[in-house]
Amino acid sequence: MTEILSEVIASMSHNRLRILLTGFSVGWGIFLLIIMLGSGNGIINGISNGFLDTTNNIISITPGKTMLAGQGRQKNSQIVFHLADCEQLKSRFPDVIGKAVAEMSTNVRVNYANDHVNVTIYGFPTGYLDVRCRRISDGRDINLRDVSEERKVCVITAPLAERLFPNASGSTAIGKRISVFSNSFLIVGVAESHHQNDDEKSIYAPISTVKHLFFRDDRLSAISIIAENLDTPEKNEDFTNSLRSFLAARKHFSPNDGRAVKISGAYEYFLQIRNVLQALRLFIWIIGIATLCIGVVGISNIMLISVKERIKELGVRRAMGASSAQIIRLVLLESVVITVIFGYIGMFVGVGITQMLKILTESILGPDNTIFCNPTVNLTVVLIANAIMIVCGLIAGYIPAKKATTVKLVDALAGIS
Repeated sequence: MTEILSEVIASMSHNRLRILLTGFSVGWGIFLLIIMLGSGNGIINGISNGFLDTTNNIISITPGKTMLAGQGRQKNSQIVFHLADCEQLKSRFPDVIGKAVAEMSTNVRVNYANDHVNVTIYGFPTGYLDVRCRRISDGRDINLRDVSEERKVCVITAPLAERLFPNASGSTAIGKRISVFSNSFLIVGVAESHHQNDDEKSIYAPISTVKHLFFRDDRLSAISIIAENLDTPEKNEDFTNSLRSFLAARKHFSPNDGRAVKISGAYEYFLQIRNVLQALRLFIWIIGIATLCIGVVGISNIMLISVKERIKELGVRRAMGASSAQIIRLVLLESVVITVIFGYIGMFVGVGITQMLKILTESILGPDNTIFCNPTVNLTVVLIANAIMIVCGLIAGYIPAKKATTVKLVDALAGIS
């Protein structure tokens, strides 16, 4: 094996231009594939940050007033939701509703020191952050003990924290007390939005506390659900119709009354954007595969020319006793060495540039921007592409090498191909 490698290296050293051309074809194909896939992923990730947040499958259900008389109700009759309705929704549609969150909300005035601001206070049970598209950035979230003991604790949004505590970090708000209509609330957490440019100034408190202070009964302002398994617009529409029919039967209003209950969400839009992104991914892969094919054609052509140029050398080897298998092995090994070396060079350069783009875009646009985000390629994809190029290099080298061994010895020595 060492002798064969020495022969391959010696042969390559005498044909540097040919080796560089062949290697450039291989490396360029891998490089372009990585750059194209990385750029495509950057665009897709940016669009996903702007439109396809994991909570865009939220459907909000808000009670309204009837527009039609019927089912025992008069026109302009107010529909009222209760906590039991939220529980029934989850049990009625267990395969679709992943989470149902009850909400009580009202407008309040918040005072801190000499400052005051009008905001909305939301009463939620635990596990509400998903339906609000938020995460805790400082402090903690509302817990079960807060709800069971009706504690006057709250989580405030980051814009409200900046409004009440200017020129300070979110952690500064933790432990401070704010006054809500003469009720003192302890700030235990700050929640930031998943989305950029969100300036919602709100307070999130235990639903039991909000009910006790601001509501006489358990009537809800809205119910938010996280939908699952709705992977087509048709399924989404069928679920919306089934949901409206269920609520119409439960609350005794006409299922054709669109104002009695408002069912809204971005899920259909979410599905449309997702389908567009899937088509974009497919297009990028088609272009990437086409790029690999161009590299394979380049390798084939150059290997064919290489064998033709070396036909006299191969004839001398055969005259000295080399078998057809040994000649084929020599050519194949040279093809593999070239493909591996230059393929990995193209891979490392491509990965390096995508990493530089990632660092550059994050420093300029931020890590969760909606334009161009994380333009990197999965390592498995890169290794598979390299393996494909190696296999293609073997095939590209085998065909002309096999043909060369069928040339008559006299013709080979004469340099006739």
